[in-house]
Amino acid sequence: MRFPIKFKVVALGAVLSILVSSAALIMGYTEYLNRSKANQLNDIDEQLTILKTNLTTGGSSKTLNSTLNNVATYMKAQYALYPDEPEEGLSYDELKEFYMNRFKFLYAIEDMGMYFMPESERRFREAYENFIDYLTDLQNATESVTAYVGYVVDDTFFYMGDDCAYRGKAKVMHYLPGSRYHNFNPEFVPSGDYYDVTLDDKLNKVYIHETDNGNNYYFFLEYNFNKVSADTDSLLRVEIIALSITSVLMIIAYAVGAHILLLRNVNKLTKSAEEFTENVKSSSKIEVKDPKVKSRDEMKSLSNSFVALEESIVNYVDVIQKETLEKERMNVELNVANNIQLSALPNKIYTDDNVSIRASIKSAKEVGGDFYDYFYLDKNRLVVVISDVSGKGIPAALFMMKSKELIKSAIHSNDNLVDAVTEVNKTLVWNDKESLFVTSFIGVIDFSKNIITYVNAGHEKPYIITNKGIIKLDGESNFVMGGEEDFVYKQESRIFNKGESLFLFTDGLNESINSNREEFSYTRIEETLEANKDQPSIKILNNMSKALEEFVGEEEQFDDVTMLVIKNNDHKLHMSYNKKEYEIIDDIVDTFNMNFSTLPTETRSAAGVIIDEVINNLISYETREDLEIDLDFEASKKELNIVISCNGHDYNPFENHKEKYLEEYKDDIEEGGLGISIIKDLAEKYSYKYENNRSILSFSVKIR
Repeated sequence: MRFPIKFKVVALGAVLSILVSSAALIMGYTEYLNRSKANQLNDIDEQLTILKTNLTTGGSSKTLNSTLNNVATYMKAQYALYPDEPEEGLSYDELKEFYMNRFKFLYAIEDMGMYFMPESERRFREAYENFIDYLTDLQNATESVTAYVGYVVDDTFFYMGDDCAYRGKAKVMHYLPGSRYHNFNPEFVPSGDYYDVTLDDKLNKVYIHETDNGNNYYFFLEYNFNKVSADTDSLLRVEIIALSITSVLMIIAYAVGAHILLLRNVNKLTKSAEEFTENVKSSSKIEVKDPKVKSRDEMKSLSNSFVALEESIVNYVDVIQKETLEKERMNVELNVANNIQLSALPNKIYTDDNVSIRASIKSAKEVGGDFYDYFYLDKNRLVVVISDVSGKGIPAALFMMKSKELIKSAIHSNDNLVDAVTEVNKTLVWNDKESLFVTSFIGVIDFSKNIITYVNAGHEKPYIITNKGIIKLDGESNFVMGGEEDFVYKQESRIFNKGESLFLFTDGLNESINSNREEFSYTRIEETLEANKDQPSIKILNNMSKALEEFVGEEEQFDDVTMLVIKNNDHKLHMSYNKKEYEIIDDIVDTFNMNFSTLPTETRSAAGVIIDEVINNLISYETREDLEIDLDFEASKKELNIVISCNGHDYNPFENHKEKYLEEYKDDIEEGGLGISIIKDLAEKYSYKYENNRSILSFSVKIR
């Protein structure tokens, strides 16, 4: 989600305001609470001081001390009559119940018939109740939780005063012997004249008073800060409300101030930037948009920098547009040059009775330095040329055009191939001002003798493809043309039989590299040729290109790649398929038409229909999935022979076949057999046989 800057600024102010207010609130709350606690403890100290005064001086001291001694003496005597100790682990209420059962006479109420209280005991109880009232007043004055007096007898700690919760209720539980504390010795922490002690996890202020008879009495004022905390919490709520209102007002003031001092100028910059960006995107006239910021702070500097940046962008865009137009013009010219260059080369597909030629050329740049050529010297001799000019781009392209024409002219002018190459070499050396040279393989194929004579001027050595394997023309590799004026070239010859193919290529093929900096190499070329030696020329080229693309991957092409396949036609073609798919029909027909393009259209059309019908029936009706189909074609001057075989079942489609012809087709004709009737009508001869576990269909189509 996108948040505008004004929201972020206000949000930042709100967060800061809340943090400051919260910090002030927490600090104030803590200080107030600490002071309130300190005040409460000071009150307790003051009351204990008054207690000390009352017990040591003044008119009431004798009465209070006498009461303490009388109560202690009386309790000690009564406790001696009932020395049983309570069980360990009793709760406070259970402990209270235990002592009430032991000292029932101490809790008896007058006129209830439960116990007759003597006059001396009555006076004791009245004096004790007055003492309890004194403790109660002491508790209220200090806001203590409880106020009581304890004394120790035989390691037993006695409480006097209980929890002072009797006011307003029946006067029972006025006093209670406490739980027994063996080796009672609380660790008092001195604090002035008094002590801090924790008993039963409760905080107490303690004053120790010693009477004339040597008894020590411990005056306890238990305190906690519940009331203080409650008062502080009440105050906290009021402060929260006040600070919340203050924070809201601060945020509003901060937002207004931020808008006036900052956001207004930021909005101007934003609007100006959006308008400028929109102009750039829409390719409309790009103009500088001045935000017109009126300030003397950093916003003005930012505005000036923004305007300067826009001016730089406008100037840069203008330069880019001019360069782009110039580059587009150059690309158009290079494309035209490339078209001119390619148009100077012969067709990539050529077929006649002697030869079938398939070519492929792919430039690394718009124009390249590779070229090929082929032309007849007479009806039996064909010249084939493939060359690679050093360098790249336009200079190499111009040198390539020049070299091509020189080679063609020299071969036509000289009967000897070595003389022609020598002439081209000298001409290139004399006229080469760019220090360029050209590698070239120039061959002359004599179809009457089935011999190829060639000169290899520093070019990649080609391969002869036979049905038995591949053979590299590993003969003499002469020096390049255009490099050394007086170099003596040598020519070589080899038998080039019917059915064999010559594979020519430039070094862009074998030297292409992949991402691992490995070359495609001669080894991969030979492996690809070996795997496709039985394939038609076009498939050899296509599969070689595919193997190169898979090897190179995403790596950029750095050199031109040119390939040429020249087949010495024997008017034969073999194809083999091991997949049961209808798509192979189109592939078979296309390959047949390319290899037998010199046959009359009527003959090729008839052959296409026969292929379509037979292969379609094999794929449709043959049950086995591992179907293997082989096709062999051989053309003579008078007829085209077609043999189609497969590893299917023994079935003769011509046996018991009822003739059906298109002109006699009627609605009541039986289904099936029309395709066989068409085949019989198109084929001069047809036959079927089953041998070596293969069904073999043979057809002969007359060439008219």
